[in-house]
Amino acid sequence: MHPVLGLRRVAVLCAFSAALCAQGKNVLVYGNSLSLFHGGVAPVLTALAAEAGLPPPVIVERSVTGVALHYHATDPAQVAAITTALPAGQQWDVVILQGISHETTTTLGNPAQFLADATTILGNVRAHSPAATALVFQTYARGQGHS
Repeated sequence: MHPVLGLRRVAVLCAFSAALCAQGKNVLVYGNSLSLFHGGVAPVLTALAAEAGLPPPVIVERSVTGVALHYHATDPAQVAAITTALPAGQQWDVVILQGISHETTTTLGNPAQFLADATTILGNVRAHSPAATALVFQTYARGQGHS
């Protein structure tokens, strides 16, 4: 088959079947150093998608070492990423929110602030991408009396 004709056929098939040429999920990641260890979240999500036979996700990692979720909720560049990190017309499917280990504790953190920041971020994401879902994870919990 002629290469150009082959490309045209693929383009036509893609136009009629999103599943045939489906793009992976658009995933926005807000975290800290624990999200960045071992290459970050992207290789893990990409490997999971491949294992499940799904297209590779489009992952935008906005993790910053040493920050709590409040940073991502209030920093202008982090907030702007919601509307600027994807090509025009695309939306987020998932936002991953990873808090620093102590921010959900009453001893060292502020659980109410953590919840407010997660709610703010999800609200900002949904203002751009109404169907987006959030995945909130805590990297590890500190035990009672942990320094």
